[in-house]
Amino acid sequence: GVHDLGGVDVPEALDRTEHALEHWEKQIDALENYLVGKGKPLSGAELRRGIEGMGDLYGPASYYERWAVSLTKGTLEKGVITQQELHDAFQKILAGKNMSGTDRVFAVGESVVVRENNRTEWRKPHIRTPGYIFGKKGTIHTVCGFFPNPELAAFGIAGEPSLLYRVRFLQKEVWEGYEGKSDDTIDVEIYQHWLAPLHVPVPTATDGNRPKKRAKSSEHSDVHHNHSDSEGDDDHHQHDHQHGHQHGHHHGHHHEHDDDDDEPHQHEAREIIESAAVHREPPVTIFQQLAEALVAVLTAKGIVTTEEIRRYIEALDLANANIHGPRVVVEAWTNPDFRELLLKDAPEAVKLLGINYPSHVKLFAVENTVDTHNVVVCTLCSCYPRSLLGVPPLWYKSAKYRSLCVKNPRAVLAQFGLGLDESVAVRVHDSTADLRYLVLPRRPDGTDKFSKEELLNLVTRDCL
Repeated sequence: GVHDLGGVDVPEALDRTEHALEHWEKQIDALENYLVGKGKPLSGAELRRGIEGMGDLYGPASYYERWAVSLTKGTLEKGVITQQELHDAFQKILAGKNMSGTDRVFAVGESVVVRENNRTEWRKPHIRTPGYIFGKKGTIHTVCGFFPNPELAAFGIAGEPSLLYRVRFLQKEVWEGYEGKSDDTIDVEIYQHWLAPLHVPVPTATDGNRPKKRAKSSEHSDVHHNHSDSEGDDDHHQHDHQHGHQHGHHHGHHHEHDDDDDEPHQHEAREIIESAAVHREPPVTIFQQLAEALVAVLTAKGIVTTEEIRRYIEALDLANANIHGPRVVVEAWTNPDFRELLLKDAPEAVKLLGINYPSHVKLFAVENTVDTHNVVVCTLCSCYPRSLLGVPPLWYKSAKYRSLCVKNPRAVLAQFGLGLDESVAVRVHDSTADLRYLVLPRRPDGTDKFSKEELLNLVTRDCL
């Protein structure tokens, strides 16, 4: 399937850029927590099945966009929500986004362009607009009147009637290398919501599918740890990890300053800053609109409350800021009995530190030594021990990491600045089922007299 990336040739480079989660992404994370698991509407396997069934939309979609699609499919299949409820909520979201060109009547002779991304991407659609005309420019020839929208009727949704047009296109502009006369035309019947005024930029089917990544995370070159919380986390999901054991550190600092001294240019500077902020905002995709509609339906029905979502997001932010993995490592470095137990029975060991680790997920600890280095990956999704390490980084979930890590792990480690001697064996752990891994890095030389607090400062997420 499209999700099975182990060893697949992925042309793009490994991108280690990070961005803070958008609010809607945190909401989807919360929905997954309340909807997926034992005694809940969906199982982790059903969540993954929904993601794997996205076909060619899997690649362009981001991590949380895939979750949004699968959660929507699952709740519809299980009868938690209905097609009509989702449609009504989705239309409100679209109205709020002020989708240009969908709420006006075009005049005969007006130039229009056919939209390319107007499909309901979370399900196999019933489309009455032929694909060969997507993105083409034409002219309104006839206003045919209002008809039931077949794309909604196919799913039993009672939507508003849609205005139908006959749109005329020049054949030479539709077909490359057309051999007929230059003024030959083709008339196509197209519904209102598929058309936009010619002067309005129309996004293509591939535009804006993935939120732009904005903030680069600080990585430690000699400590390499990879995790990906798949289409599920350690409560219901698989997790990927890549780990390094050396501990040199570099820190990048970025400072923003507000200068209030020059009053004359203050207004201009504010306009520039605000304009730049708008341009940095990730594009709103149909997946995000779907996510917002799903949240709206579920909260309106009381399946999940807004207060539950708020509390979960608050806990998620706190967990990401205070991961437990470093405490486990430092305890193992300083307590031989704990280290022995960790390698023998990791779940029992972390419980001794008061860490609440899910009982239904098996945790294994693997130790880096002078002659062995461990790397963890999930080639099928992005499993990750969130209870210990928080939300996985984007690069851990990327197609490049998942494909290359099993085939050429040394090349991946090199991209993180970690070069291993040829005498060191690399052990790759592909976390494709219900196991999670924690790498126990080697304690750095010269730290025998370090306090636990000093040792904690040496341990980062990417070495675990």
